[in-house]
Amino acid sequence: MKYTFELELSEDFHMLCDIFRIKPETIIQKIISRISFPFYYSNLNDKERWATLLLLDYLGTDHEITDEEFDFHRPYMDQLGDSVMGILRKDRDATKKAEAAARKVMKQWHKAVLAERAKYIIDDLDTSINKQE
Repeated sequence: MKYTFELELSEDFHMLCDIFRIKPETIIQKIISRISFPFYYSNLNDKERWATLLLLDYLGTDHEITDEEFDFHRPYMDQLGDSVMGILRKDRDATKKAEAAARKVMKQWHKAVLAERAKYIIDDLDTSINKQE
């Protein structure tokens, strides 16, 4: 999936890119490519988990999630952890298998979120149609 957008680069980031001759889009793409709950949960000692930690930090500090939203997400987060840990308890080297199991949960979670959002859109549409009658 490709997106085109503008970013405002901080002076510090821009200078570091200049110093090390790195294209800003290269490092940004590398960070984005490493954000993954399946990888994060399956590779408990891997240093590449830090990219997902950036996302989790954002969720914890800058992005408000209501209790109702969290209650909706919690079963999927629990299922994600349980499926990965169930595999890794049996075989600590089965990270690829654990990631695959986690991706299945992520797809179910994503589908449920989209269905829930569609329901709200349809409910709002029904409400606005009834008001016009």
